[in-house]
Amino acid sequence: MPTEVVMPKLGLNMVEGTIVQWLKQEGDSVKQGELLFVVETDKITTESEAQVEGILAKILIAAGELVPVSTPVALIVAEDEVLSNADEFVPSQAILPASAPQGMKPVIREAPTSPPGKILASPVAKRLAKEHGLELSQIPGTGRFKSISRMDIER
Repeated sequence: MPTEVVMPKLGLNMVEGTIVQWLKQEGDSVKQGELLFVVETDKITTESEAQVEGILAKILIAAGELVPVSTPVALIVAEDEVLSNADEFVPSQAILPASAPQGMKPVIREAPTSPPGKILASPVAKRLAKEHGLELSQIPGTGRFKSISRMDIER
């Protein structure tokens, strides 16, 4: 049975994170404690480790995607196990919200914006921008609430 790799909760207020980069590819052998991917939140950028040993059978979430905490992002199988139906895999935890009862309409709220003159950027993005002499106000943010991430700076 495959083991789900989930988006870790790195802080009390963390609700989602962005997978910046996969450090392993599908089919690679992984050991417990080995680094699998880099995750960025609104406060930090850090690496996430494998919790089990095996083969990285399937990457469910591509790099650059914003993912809610505890959402399965990959599958690891035992060395002798074959994951034949990876495309049909149903995660143990629902990724999408349950549909609303019939007759109810969803409430759509506008995302809050940053105060005038304040630029939202991760600490890594601020540091990289400073190192490369870039002005944060000139870089469009692609993160939550238009915040600037490391990937925005690298682009």
